[in-house]
Amino acid sequence: MGFLEFLSDHYASLFVDQNFKNFFNKIPLLRCLQLREAASVKLLFDGIRNQNNPDQDPNLHQLLRDERGQATTFALDRQPYVEAGLGVGNIFKVLRLDVVRRLPYLYHPNVAAQGLRGRFKVSF
Repeated sequence: MGFLEFLSDHYASLFVDQNFKNFFNKIPLLRCLQLREAASVKLLFDGIRNQNNPDQDPNLHQLLRDERGQATTFALDRQPYVEAGLGVGNIFKVLRLDVVRRLPYLYHPNVAAQGLRGRFKVSF
């Protein structure tokens, strides 16, 4: 999801992150690295009430637009925003890399359908 891509005044989100430790342990050369497979899903349900919707009231601050006049900030339709990802964790004990796929809302301008996300985490 891009920065300031969606606008809402109420929302609910769900983030599911599952770590596995089976596949890479079956490959002899990768077993010593102790890599972990990971899968994640992010869901966002939100909405905007009519009294807060700039499309309904011209006195409100208007949604962002690009240089061609196309809207770059949107309210979610009835469909939730969903991202799904597969990754490899425990790289050098602190790094995780995920390939992330955006499922709906691919028609928005300047949107990549998939990407690479890196995470840095230190645990004690």
